[in-house]
Amino acid sequence: MPIGVPRAVCACPPGYLEGEDGARCIPVLKDAGVIPASLGQRCESSRQCRESDPYTFCRGGVCHCITDTPQCSASNTGCHKDTFQCASDGRCLSWYFVCNGDRDCFDGSDEDSCVPHRCPKLAHTCADGTCISRALLCDGKVHCPDGSDEANCRGASCPASTFKCGDGRCLPAFVFCNATPSCSDGSDEDEEACIQGSITARYCPFRCANGRCRSTAILCSGSDGCGDNSDEENCSVCGCKRPTIT
Repeated sequence: MPIGVPRAVCACPPGYLEGEDGARCIPVLKDAGVIPASLGQRCESSRQCRESDPYTFCRGGVCHCITDTPQCSASNTGCHKDTFQCASDGRCLSWYFVCNGDRDCFDGSDEDSCVPHRCPKLAHTCADGTCISRALLCDGKVHCPDGSDEANCRGASCPASTFKCGDGRCLPAFVFCNATPSCSDGSDEDEEACIQGSITARYCPFRCANGRCRSTAILCSGSDGCGDNSDEENCSVCGCKRPTIT
């Protein structure tokens, strides 16, 4: 699922998953009437949590480990903090895919959660409340019904979740170190950050294991954006520890 490559998926309604052939929707645990909820996600019953991880339970409307550990808990699910956690299976996705119109989570939660005025924090909320992908901010095309995604894209300060070129122009954040110069001055492909991985680089949203700087858009995108695949690690929720019986 590389960034920028469209993916054909079945637009399944809530409670259904895309079939392996991609041509039909199948009900999630139809007989049991239970839709799984992964660690840290909203739940109505412990049965939902257990369908995703047998060692979890529902407390306060959220799935928790029966036994928390420093490495795994509802507040520390194991995924990169700048990624979106699919509700049912705990797979994590790049923010690039959230509210982009395609259902990239098997349960479609990356799109079902794009409710006007209640957009996921990893998406962009237009001035009128519409949810769109952060990847569409300041790309030169209007995507918000009110055009607010292209407002303030040149000036002293750029909108949050965008990249500011050296010449003052604001561009989508994913252009940083993507091997394609987008800024007129080439500042989005700074060799010190993108190639050398200098620890003194002025801007480094995500530092790969090999030291190179990249946009957080590459995290859990489905393709190796670092060159060492370190951006594709920590892309699924941790498994809770089996309780010790005494």
